[in-house]
Amino acid sequence: MEQNILTTPRLHHYDMGTGIIAFSSTRQGGYSTGAWGEFNINRYCGDDEQAIGKNRAALCQLLGITAFNILTSSVATITSHKD
Repeated sequence: MEQNILTTPRLHHYDMGTGIIAFSSTRQGGYSTGAWGEFNINRYCGDDEQAIGKNRAALCQLLGITAFNILTSSVATITSHKD
């Protein structure tokens, strides 16, 4: 049973110039629970893969990108070539 009511990620946007989308995310607004709760998109930390998939899908929908544009390491990096 999902406990989260807020499933839309909360992002802080930064003005970096035309054609650049820069943001940082909060932990609010996702499907992960426990130590990873709520908004986690990093597949390399032991979080539930289904929750990560839902979080990534929510982020992509919010930014208008595909999952192909998401790269993760210890910090998530989003790449986009919007015109």
